[in-house]
Amino acid sequence: MVRVEGVKSLLEFIQHTPGLRAPQIARAMGIPLKTLEHWIKQLRDQGKIEFRGSPKRGGYRKKDVKSGGASGGVNGGVSEGLSGGVKSVLAFIQKTPGLRAPQIARATGVPLKTIEKRLKKLKQCGDIEFRGSSRAGGCHEKA
Repeated sequence: MVRVEGVKSLLEFIQHTPGLRAPQIARAMGIPLKTLEHWIKQLRDQGKIEFRGSPKRGGYRKKDVKSGGASGGVNGGVSEGLSGGVKSVLAFIQKTPGLRAPQIARATGVPLKTIEKRLKKLKQCGDIEFRGSSRAGGCHEKA
Protein backbone atom coordinates (compact mmCIF):
# COMPACT_ATOMS: atom_id res chain seq x y z
CA MET A 1 0.00 0.00 0.00
CA VAL A 2 2.74 2.47 0.93
CA ARG A 3 4.46 1.82 -2.40
CA VAL A 4 1.33 2.65 -4.42
CA GLU A 5 0.86 5.89 -2.47
CA GLY A 6 4.52 6.76 -3.03
CA VAL A 7 4.22 6.23 -6.78
CA LYS A 8 1.07 8.38 -6.85
CA SER A 9 2.77 11.14 -4.88
CA LEU A 10 5.75 10.99 -7.27
CA LEU A 11 3.47 11.35 -10.28
CA GLU A 12 1.79 14.38 -8.66
CA PHE A 13 5.19 15.89 -7.80
CA ILE A 14 6.43 15.47 -11.39
CA GLN A 15 3.21 16.98 -12.69
CA HIS A 16 3.61 20.06 -10.46
CA THR A 17 7.40 20.41 -10.87
CA PRO A 18 8.38 19.06 -14.28
CA GLY A 19 11.91 18.98 -15.63
CA LEU A 20 13.82 17.74 -12.57
CA ARG A 21 16.23 14.80 -12.56
CA ALA A 22 16.03 11.89 -10.10
CA PRO A 23 18.54 13.22 -7.50
CA GLN A 24 16.73 16.56 -7.32
CA ILE A 25 13.34 14.86 -6.95
CA ALA A 26 14.65 12.49 -4.25
CA ARG A 27 16.08 15.41 -2.27
CA ALA A 28 12.89 17.46 -2.61
CA MET A 29 10.62 14.57 -1.62
CA GLY A 30 12.94 13.34 1.14
CA ILE A 31 13.15 9.76 -0.09
CA PRO A 32 16.13 7.52 -0.94
CA LEU A 33 17.33 7.74 -4.54
CA LYS A 34 17.06 3.97 -5.08
CA THR A 35 13.41 3.97 -3.97
CA LEU A 36 12.71 6.87 -6.30
CA GLU A 37 14.40 5.06 -9.21
CA HIS A 38 12.11 2.04 -8.67
CA TRP A 39 9.03 4.30 -8.67
CA ILE A 40 10.25 6.12 -11.79
CA LYS A 41 10.71 2.79 -13.56
CA GLN A 42 7.12 1.82 -12.70
CA LEU A 43 5.75 5.10 -14.03
CA ARG A 44 7.86 4.88 -17.20
CA ASP A 45 6.73 1.30 -17.82
CA GLN A 46 3.11 2.43 -17.41
CA GLY A 47 3.72 5.24 -19.92
CA LYS A 48 2.82 7.97 -17.44
CA ILE A 49 6.14 9.88 -17.42
CA GLU A 50 9.08 10.40 -19.75
CA PHE A 51 12.56 11.86 -19.58
CA ARG A 52 13.01 14.79 -21.96
CA GLY A 53 16.27 16.48 -22.84
CA SER A 54 19.91 15.57 -22.44
CA PRO A 55 21.12 13.45 -19.51
CA LYS A 56 22.81 16.47 -17.90
CA ARG A 57 20.11 19.07 -18.44
CA GLY A 58 16.90 17.13 -19.05
CA GLY A 59 14.31 15.96 -16.58
CA TYR A 60 11.17 13.94 -15.97
CA ARG A 61 7.80 15.15 -17.16
CA LYS A 62 4.31 13.72 -17.18
CA LYS A 63 3.48 12.37 -20.63
CA ASP A 64 1.02 14.53 -22.51
CA VAL A 65 -2.04 12.70 -23.74
CA LYS A 66 -3.09 15.75 -25.72
CA SER A 67 -1.23 19.01 -25.96
CA GLY A 68 -3.18 21.98 -24.64
CA GLY A 69 -1.54 24.43 -27.04
CA ALA A 70 0.11 27.75 -26.27
CA SER A 71 -2.97 29.57 -25.03
CA GLY A 72 -2.96 27.87 -21.61
CA GLY A 73 0.55 29.04 -20.81
CA VAL A 74 0.05 32.57 -22.13
CA ASN A 75 -3.25 33.14 -20.34
CA GLY A 76 -1.95 31.58 -17.13
CA GLY A 77 1.04 33.92 -17.10
CA VAL A 78 -1.00 37.05 -17.74
CA SER A 79 -3.72 36.35 -15.19
CA GLU A 80 -1.26 35.09 -12.57
CA GLY A 81 0.11 38.55 -11.81
CA LEU A 82 3.48 39.44 -10.34
CA SER A 83 2.79 38.72 -6.68
CA GLY A 84 1.31 35.31 -7.47
CA GLY A 85 4.24 34.52 -9.72
CA VAL A 86 6.77 35.55 -7.09
CA LYS A 87 4.95 33.42 -4.51
CA SER A 88 4.96 30.42 -6.86
CA VAL A 89 8.73 30.74 -7.37
CA LEU A 90 9.24 30.93 -3.60
CA ALA A 91 7.08 27.83 -3.11
CA PHE A 92 9.10 26.03 -5.78
CA ILE A 93 12.39 26.96 -4.07
CA GLN A 94 11.01 25.73 -0.75
CA LYS A 95 10.18 22.36 -2.34
CA THR A 96 13.40 22.06 -4.36
CA PRO A 97 16.20 24.14 -2.83
CA GLY A 98 19.59 24.54 -4.44
CA LEU A 99 18.53 25.10 -8.05
CA ARG A 100 19.75 27.94 -10.24
CA ALA A 101 17.56 30.25 -12.35
CA PRO A 102 17.86 28.26 -15.64
CA GLN A 103 16.91 25.03 -13.86
CA ILE A 104 13.92 26.70 -12.20
CA ALA A 105 12.83 28.16 -15.55
CA ARG A 106 13.03 24.76 -17.27
CA ALA A 107 11.20 22.98 -14.46
CA THR A 108 8.39 25.52 -14.20
CA GLY A 109 8.05 26.38 -17.88
CA VAL A 110 8.41 30.10 -17.10
CA PRO A 111 10.81 32.16 -19.24
CA LEU A 112 14.30 32.61 -17.79
CA LYS A 113 14.10 36.43 -17.74
CA THR A 114 10.84 36.25 -15.78
CA ILE A 115 12.39 33.85 -13.27
CA GLU A 116 15.42 36.12 -12.91
CA LYS A 117 13.18 39.13 -12.17
CA ARG A 118 11.18 37.15 -9.61
CA LEU A 119 14.35 35.86 -7.94
CA LYS A 120 15.68 39.43 -7.75
CA LYS A 121 12.45 40.53 -6.05
CA LEU A 122 12.67 37.63 -3.56
CA LYS A 123 16.31 38.48 -2.78
CA GLN A 124 15.40 42.14 -2.21
CA CYS A 125 12.60 41.12 0.16
CA GLY A 126 15.03 38.87 2.03
CA ASP A 127 13.04 35.68 1.39
CA ILE A 128 15.80 33.79 -0.45
CA GLU A 129 19.57 33.76 -0.71
CA PHE A 130 22.12 32.30 -3.08
CA ARG A 131 24.38 29.75 -1.39
CA GLY A 132 27.52 28.14 -2.73
CA SER A 133 29.95 28.99 -5.48
CA SER A 134 28.97 30.92 -8.56
CA ARG A 135 29.20 27.72 -10.65
CA ALA A 136 27.68 25.14 -8.32
CA GLY A 137 25.50 27.15 -5.94
CA GLY A 138 21.77 27.68 -5.96
CA CYS A 139 18.78 29.46 -4.45
CA HIS A 140 17.65 28.62 -0.93
CA GLU A 141 15.00 29.98 1.39
CA LYS A 142 16.57 32.24 4.02
CA ALA A 143 16.69 30.61 7.42
